[in-house]
Amino acid sequence: LPSFNDDIQGTGAVTLAGIKSALKITGGNLRDQVFVIYGAGAGGIGVARQIKVALVAEGLSEEEAKERIYVLDSRGVVYEGREGVDEYKREFARRGDFASGWNLSDPSRVSLMDTVKNAKPTVLVGLSGIAGAFTEELVRTMAENCQNPIIFPLSNPTSNSEARPEDIYEWTEGKAVVATGSPFPDVEFRDRIFKVGQGNNVFIFPGVGLGALAVGAEVITDEMFTVAAETLAEMVSQFRLNLRCVYPAISDLREVCRKVAAAVALKAMEQKVARKPVLPEVVEEVIEKRMWVPRYCRYTRGPEDI
Repeated sequence: LPSFNDDIQGTGAVTLAGIKSALKITGGNLRDQVFVIYGAGAGGIGVARQIKVALVAEGLSEEEAKERIYVLDSRGVVYEGREGVDEYKREFARRGDFASGWNLSDPSRVSLMDTVKNAKPTVLVGLSGIAGAFTEELVRTMAENCQNPIIFPLSNPTSNSEARPEDIYEWTEGKAVVATGSPFPDVEFRDRIFKVGQGNNVFIFPGVGLGALAVGAEVITDEMFTVAAETLAEMVSQFRLNLRCVYPAISDLREVCRKVAAAVALKAMEQKVARKPVLPEVVEEVIEKRMWVPRYCRYTRGPEDI
């Protein structure tokens, strides 16, 4: 029975999709970005893994990909030799001397602010569950080193968000691209409307599961999640991108699931892990037939003496 962990892999894929959409707004390639992931729980490590897989697909080696990713927990950057690093985090531990030459506020740890000042990230992702962790000073510092910072405070519920979208837009003078993990209203800033996209895993996991079932995938691969992320990114309309929104509307969910499922099924066949392959040209038809439609039998009132 093939399975996947949505908290890890689904979160990673939906975040990667948002970053890819954001790069359509800011310009540049994924492989040229510097990523800071604040929060090293299951979701944070899932995001780091999915970014690494995507960077390798763009031609970087695994080591080169890891060099572009900084993962932080409550004690700061995860690095080799640091006390209190859980085993599952070691995959993204930096070399022990990574901060050599950095000007640190506290030599005993490398904080989020230290990392933003010295690593000069272009992408900042929050999965810490700590409300307000992305302070005005932090965001302004990032914006000084990056013309169009990509900032995703993804912790939910809303009360746990690392920053409010309206504050990020103000602190970056409207230059940031923002997505959140919880729903936020549109933001009006300097006569512009910014639509805040919600990085909801529901854009990913139903399509991944449906695509795998449709062709009898014997395993769910990392590449299936990568293609799911790429497909999701492609489904963001130019209208929404113009509003600096990096995700489709929830009302488009059915069509998103259909496209993601088809892409996942095709990838399973390409990787030769499909036990029930079909002709590529009929994949969408097969997917459509398996999609549930909310149709119900009509009920009528029967005789009262029955």
